[in-house]
Amino acid sequence: MWPKNKEEEDHIQFPEEVDDDFIEDFVRVQWQLLAPSFKSPKSSSSRCNFYEFDDKTILPITKISKNKHTGGFGVVERVQLHEEHHEFKHPHFALKTIHSMMRFDLKKALFEQELKAFQQAKPGSHLIDICAAFKKGENYSFLFPWADGGPLNHLWTKDPQTIVSKKQVQWPEFSQWICRQCHGIIRDLRAIHDPHDTSQTKDEADDDELYGIHSDIKPDNILHFTDDGTPLGILKVSDLGLMKFHRLVSRTVQSKSMGAAYQTYRSPEHDTGMMRSRKVDIWAFGCLFAEFITWAIAGQGGIDHFKNLRIEEDKRSPDPNKGEWSEDHFFTMRTGQPKQKDSVAEWFTDLTRGFGENTFFSQFLSFIQNSMLHPDRNTRVDAKEVEQFLERCLGNNENSYWLYDGKLTEKYSLSRSSTNSSSWSRDSTAL
Repeated sequence: MWPKNKEEEDHIQFPEEVDDDFIEDFVRVQWQLLAPSFKSPKSSSSRCNFYEFDDKTILPITKISKNKHTGGFGVVERVQLHEEHHEFKHPHFALKTIHSMMRFDLKKALFEQELKAFQQAKPGSHLIDICAAFKKGENYSFLFPWADGGPLNHLWTKDPQTIVSKKQVQWPEFSQWICRQCHGIIRDLRAIHDPHDTSQTKDEADDDELYGIHSDIKPDNILHFTDDGTPLGILKVSDLGLMKFHRLVSRTVQSKSMGAAYQTYRSPEHDTGMMRSRKVDIWAFGCLFAEFITWAIAGQGGIDHFKNLRIEEDKRSPDPNKGEWSEDHFFTMRTGQPKQKDSVAEWFTDLTRGFGENTFFSQFLSFIQNSMLHPDRNTRVDAKEVEQFLERCLGNNENSYWLYDGKLTEKYSLSRSSTNSSSWSRDSTAL
């Protein structure tokens, strides 16, 4: 008998009296003693180690949740690993496995694309860590820290007033937390958009430098970690499965398809010249931040109301190219040119009625409306400009700038059921 991947002279010779049944039992039982260990990468240039396991390998999983969270390309399960078989500080992990029923070549391509994206992206406090990547038999998987708070849209099912009361924080502190999360996310997005030295000027930057586009910004891909030692936790961008890096000379190209996109946050470029650029991420984050602020002020009921306003606008003034078809996104093509939906500005006005002009929410929504959700991508701001705006907001130390009472959530909560739940709440305890 020879060890796998060893030379012939390393073989094991069983005694002659050993029968075939014993050898078969040995081959079968040996896997119980060969559970692998997951280690941190030794090289600072690598985000994680890649492992290749035999299909019979028994992973060192001591607990696994009954719930499976299915996404576009994979299934995520909450697992606990034996403490002597990993070097990470996390108590629980998210095991993401590319759908096993896919063709092998497609599974391999999706896995390699996401792993490459993680290896190329600079680590950041608001970008999810990756612990390990591995192939087991014909299947490909990733190991991430488990987010006890679940995705952002799970957080949005909770009442902000309840969170503030339960966590014993003041409303200005809650407002500042939202600003810090948005700032941190955009800062780390900028590191993806501009991974070269930020001190370089545009003329100094090498045309061969890589520039990343996430391409799949949506609430499901923003995870809420509640175990960071702070009252409200931290938000992190996850799922780099659709992220691609491009050369400077080709980062904006005319293509037959913009690729997949979360339809609500779809940018006008998807419906016009199909110009693929980093600005599609800015548009998507403008939509996400608009809903995030809506939740902070008016709760999940406010998000639902905002969505209905956008859909109703399509119904009142249908796009002649789509007939009576109405869509939930933030722009319209009724005139043949992209235009921000009127319902967006109308909702922002209603949402901030009673807020002064010199307040965080009023200024941020105005910036989102005029700068992040500009239908012309050439006029739309970039990640650096969003980061700088939020830095200026965080520099305001006036309590009145951040103050509000959260009572608007009561107005919109009346139209919602109080039984919101998800499989995340059954897997973990969050805010």
